[in-house]
Amino acid sequence: MLKFKLVTRKIIKKIILIISFAFIMYVAAFVYYFVPVIRAPLSKEDLELMVPEEEESPLVSLSEYLYIKKQYSSGHRIEKFRF
Repeated sequence: MLKFKLVTRKIIKKIILIISFAFIMYVAAFVYYFVPVIRAPLSKEDLELMVPEEEESPLVSLSEYLYIKKQYSSGHRIEKFRF
């Protein structure tokens, strides 16, 4: 019975050692991958890439909306916009 307890303690110690090593490696991987990303200074080119270029809005203007609403409510077929 005494030998069984010693073997059990050794196994439990090895399991705790493996789990703690895995946790330390997990923390090290997190630090290795994410800290440089967080602390990396942005260059001027990086900042220019982050600013989106101005594009034409897919939304219609208020006058186009009112024209479409008027045509739709009067029952006319909407063909082309004439502004």
